[in-house]
Amino acid sequence: MLKRLVIIANRLDNLGLTKEADLLDSIIKKLAAPPLEDIFPMHKWEPVNMDIDEDGNPKPTSFERIKRNKGVLRDRNERQILRRQMERTNLPIAEQEEEEVDRWYDAIKNIGDSVILIPFDKKELDNNYDALLGLGIVFGTHDVRDYKDFHEKCNMLYGRFKEGSLETFKSLFPALWADIEESLVAKGLDEEEVVYMLYNQESSPRLPDFTKNPFFFGHDMGHNIFDSEDSNEEFKVILNEFVMDMLNLYLSEEEDDKTSAADEMGDYDSDEALMAELHNFFDNPSGSGDAYGDVFAVAAKGELNIDIPRYITIHTPNVYSEYHLPQENLPKAEALAAKVKDDIRKYLNSNYESDSRGPGPLQYFKGSVILNDV
Repeated sequence: MLKRLVIIANRLDNLGLTKEADLLDSIIKKLAAPPLEDIFPMHKWEPVNMDIDEDGNPKPTSFERIKRNKGVLRDRNERQILRRQMERTNLPIAEQEEEEVDRWYDAIKNIGDSVILIPFDKKELDNNYDALLGLGIVFGTHDVRDYKDFHEKCNMLYGRFKEGSLETFKSLFPALWADIEESLVAKGLDEEEVVYMLYNQESSPRLPDFTKNPFFFGHDMGHNIFDSEDSNEEFKVILNEFVMDMLNLYLSEEEDDKTSAADEMGDYDSDEALMAELHNFFDNPSGSGDAYGDVFAVAAKGELNIDIPRYITIHTPNVYSEYHLPQENLPKAEALAAKVKDDIRKYLNSNYESDSRGPGPLQYFKGSVILNDV
């Protein structure tokens, strides 16, 4: 669809219909815009407006704009690995850094929601208590001791305060909001239609060994959506139903035994058991115990591929059984694979069939500030 619109816009230009061509160009840009609309890193000395009136509201204040190096950093171990990789190539560092930023944009390019990403380092936030306290106020808590405390209270996954007030954020962080607002105006975006995502680019205080890179940006976002205490589990349901339908098509290797792999699962068809079987059909580099997040990551990136193996092995307690896919069941398996791809695309972006955007799995957070840090 987008290619056709570009051709039409070019023809309008050639015919001298510039007004019509400009209008079509604006539509093309809106359709082609990435869900990650822009990146505004929080400065380590981000100014905070703590001038409060008698009602406890921030007063209007003057501020200086900050020069921000737009981009997202990986966790510290990953930063060192990336730097060594860059130094071993002949490409200019600036060019490689630009490619790295593009990887973060691409990580969620199939999601239908508009996101402004606000990355920061937790260590720097711990050294700027005004900013830390200000973020706590944004989320409705005035009692924040350090970043670990803020994370425990306000993260998307299990925090008590999951949604921060955009109005409070705008008042407390005027320099940061000025940059964001400028981008929204340039893109023609309504501020209430955007999700404002704070992102700790260092390892989380709860899981210090977890990696932060473009792949796990999408992976962890998935966990924040479908594993939170008040989660929408639609994504898991889509995958679970797919796995059980596929397992019904795989039969025992024993002659005259029509037992299916789904029969073998029996009473073990819990989320954990079904997730362990996803590896039969999807590539999940994190291992069978974290397959939901991996599938979300590759789907969000637009690289979802489904395998239909001839043989699979089912792992139930104390039983490892091999099953095969009869040739006559192959068309059914292919139809299931096509259907689950379509279901996942619709889940990520309900308008994907028309090459336009939204809403997506973050639709419930539009117009709010959230903290993405598992």
